[in-house]
Amino acid sequence: MRKLTNLTMKVIESGSDEARLAHLESRRWIPYSAASNIIDELTTFLTLPAKRRMENRLIVGKSNDGKTTLAEHFRDAINPKVDPDAERTISPVLYCEAPPLPDESRLYSQILRSMGVPHRAAASACVLWDLVCFNIPRFGVKIILIDDIHHSLAGSNTQQHRYLNTIKFMGHELKISIVLLGIKQAFDAIQIDDQMLNRFMPRPLPTWVYGREYQNLLVSFESFLPLRHPSILAEPKLAKLLIEMSNGSIGELSLLLNEASKLAINSKDEKITEELLRTLDWIPFAERRERTLSLV
Repeated sequence: MRKLTNLTMKVIESGSDEARLAHLESRRWIPYSAASNIIDELTTFLTLPAKRRMENRLIVGKSNDGKTTLAEHFRDAINPKVDPDAERTISPVLYCEAPPLPDESRLYSQILRSMGVPHRAAASACVLWDLVCFNIPRFGVKIILIDDIHHSLAGSNTQQHRYLNTIKFMGHELKISIVLLGIKQAFDAIQIDDQMLNRFMPRPLPTWVYGREYQNLLVSFESFLPLRHPSILAEPKLAKLLIEMSNGSIGELSLLLNEASKLAINSKDEKITEELLRTLDWIPFAERRERTLSLV
């Protein structure tokens, strides 16, 4: 017998197809061991005494492997809800995206924007850095998560070195932990600096293979799907087809199950089957990428 989340049950009981389709687009967190271990580790960083060389990490995974979802879930689980009447809300975890180019001024601006601090993005790096130094302790930030760090490769070697030195310096001066997230090229990026390589221990996210943990993952996914009948996604034949179609990517699996659920709702089938999956106009990520590159 499948187990549904309370919210999913309420959505099904509402009797509204529109509500169920909207529910599929809501953000959800599907726990699994590698991600849970990383979150447990990052949580311990919050209690470490401040010093110049804090604990840092590099979270690496393929595109659409759940890095951003993990970071946002960790931030939301730790930070309190924003009080609109308060001058500021103490937020131990700060999440921001790396700028598209390895530029320290843009990085400072991204950090300030994530805190909601008014500033002139065109201000000098020194002015923006002073604002960062003033506001990080004001907001009680202990960890900064910087996503898409592989963007640093968009610059010259000189720019990359300066940018990585900025990140290293920021951690030292502010006495906070910094967690970088990116695809495999992110690991390549920090390898140009031996000190960065020593201080940012990598934590990989897995590419999924068929097995017990993957079947448990499917059980968790099914608990969020607002379908009237059980699909039994973890059944071996269906599970193997899902891993083949998603290329072992948790992000692709999530998208695939959403599309299959929409079809199941609209067709009144109300469950995901092998036959339904094969009728989807689904193109795996690797093939989508090849098609896109062929057009460039």
